[in-house]
Amino acid sequence: MAKKEKPELSNSKLALVWIPIITALIGAAATILVVFLTGWLEKPKIFWPNPLLDQAELNLIEGNYPEAIKNFGEATPLEPDNPRITLGTYAALELSGRHEEAVQILQEGTKQVKKRATGGKEIRAVLTAAESSPEEGLEIVAASYKAFGFKNLAYKFLQLCVKEFEGAKRFKRALEDLAEELNFNVQAFTTSNIQVPPDAVYFNDSAYKVYDLGMTWHDAKRNCEELGGHLATITSQEEQNFIEGLIVNHSKNIYWLGGTDEAHEGQWEWITGEPFDYTNWDYNEPNNANENEHYLQIYRKANPYWAELSSTGKWNDLSYNAYVRESEVDYFSLDTVGFICEWS
Repeated sequence: MAKKEKPELSNSKLALVWIPIITALIGAAATILVVFLTGWLEKPKIFWPNPLLDQAELNLIEGNYPEAIKNFGEATPLEPDNPRITLGTYAALELSGRHEEAVQILQEGTKQVKKRATGGKEIRAVLTAAESSPEEGLEIVAASYKAFGFKNLAYKFLQLCVKEFEGAKRFKRALEDLAEELNFNVQAFTTSNIQVPPDAVYFNDSAYKVYDLGMTWHDAKRNCEELGGHLATITSQEEQNFIEGLIVNHSKNIYWLGGTDEAHEGQWEWITGEPFDYTNWDYNEPNNANENEHYLQIYRKANPYWAELSSTGKWNDLSYNAYVRESEVDYFSLDTVGFICEWS
């Protein structure tokens, strides 16, 4: 008896078999993608710029607790799941002597910050500690700032706690350990009235912050001084390397430094009075073009008008408003210049 051959499936029948399978696979992939993106988008944006949050943290480390609490409240609608807001509000309330309200903020924060999100673990740890010891809770706040990568904020916060708790050993020990890690002199900053921004970056015994704000050299100088610092100076190759790394991920072409020869043409000096021995001039600089270039800047991007002769990190002399000529405003102008402040 002849063996019967299996009937071949027509294209339409194959389609009926495979379409549901493919549809199911696409649906599963889409679900996974949505879950992943939802989880990612719901994570606290702890590194996103938020002027209200920055001001709140500055008021916190300055001991201005009522204003800090107010600023944290104003920042909450923008980022309700940001753990920095929960921790900062808790700290400001705790340091104001409002312990029960402080704990309540943490309890609410554990609901806002999902278990899988950055900061949830830290908030729960602070809550557990704070319920039995305010000091321990505040110490974990400092450790959380450090864990998030805000080591300078953690340092200033520990300074505050040392002051508020009259030199409590736990805070003093944590402060000394962090100071050693940051590689700067504890005494230099704890005995001064300098108000360093919490997001400043430390190198040796100084703190630095880059501002992507276009303004004249004199306005930049005044802004730094109003903040208790000065336009940055560079007095060694090590500091030059540090500054280059500091500006590399910022947005401006050039940044003002605290060097000038406005008093005497060709006699460059730092506004701090430090010796002007180390230099890193670009090709054919300083040249005092237009006979008004008396202010020092550093390139984040090489000067395109010197082509291959220029390179990043080199210095140039510029006029007070960063203007050279109309044909070069795409590189030299107030729209393309920022500045660097230093606290030392």
